Amino acid sequence: MPGVCDSAAEVHPFVEFHKLGVVMTRQMIWAEDENFTGWCCSRCPWGVIAPRLESTVAALAFHRVAQEGFDQHACAYNTRETAS
Repeated sequence: MPGVCDSAAEVHPFVEFHKLGVVMTRQMIWAEDENFTGWCCSRCPWGVIAPRLESTVAALAFHRVAQEGFDQHACAYNTRETAS
């Protein structure tokens, strides 16, 4: 879901965003604040909001689906500059 993690405050505080041309590996990061809980990309606004889950099996399934979505998303189409 593009645009979920639009502001830098919603992602891990130690994530550094580099200018174009500098190689940076993207990472799937867990973010929590009063408005958002879920997985985000360290390089773009891609994110998945975590639902309230009642079982460990459901949580594991959610994390697996989030990882698959992260692996398939294209940061080039979800850059912070184009999301604004």
